[in-house]
Amino acid sequence: MGVRVPAEMALVGCDGIQDTEYLECPLTTIFQSVTKMCATAWQFLERRLLEPKGKRQEAVLKPRLVIRESSRRPKEINEIKKDKRIKETSLTISQ
Repeated sequence: MGVRVPAEMALVGCDGIQDTEYLECPLTTIFQSVTKMCATAWQFLERRLLEPKGKRQEAVLKPRLVIRESSRRPKEINEIKKDKRIKETSLTISQ
């Protein structure tokens, strides 16, 4: 397609796939804890088994935005590459 990431377009993935961290241009991702989702689902199931006619259960889980090179401006990328201590920046967002 001839589009340069992140120089011409920012790119963000979903699901927090760890391997995308090691790409030539590490991919910014939205991470949602599978462990937390499973634990919440299990709690809902246990409650439903104890109270089949109980209230509808609902939960809002907070994803985490992991900002990597695929969504940074080229100047920021060069500054980060110079400072080897900085590998990943995280920002917590809520729905």
